[in-house]
Amino acid sequence: MKARSSKRGKAKARSIEPRGYTELRKEVLLRFQTDYVWRLLIEAKGNVSLAARTAKIDRKQLWRLIRKTGIRIQRQDGVAKTRR
Repeated sequence: MKARSSKRGKAKARSIEPRGYTELRKEVLLRFQTDYVWRLLIEAKGNVSLAARTAKIDRKQLWRLIRKTGIRIQRQDGVAKTRR
């Protein structure tokens, strides 16, 4: 019989640190919010009021999400441009 090395299985298990439910949930939620707000603003051509109506949320709430996700809206020549 061959002897098994105890180091073989442990090296892989310790290199991956488990992440908690709350941490992963926050990460997934932020990704969803960022993508959703980004798509809304592109569809509304940067018009926050129109994007809020499309999403059926208050404009103030949409502004909170824009700030939270770090999306920047730049206006140039009367046309809004969104940046991640």
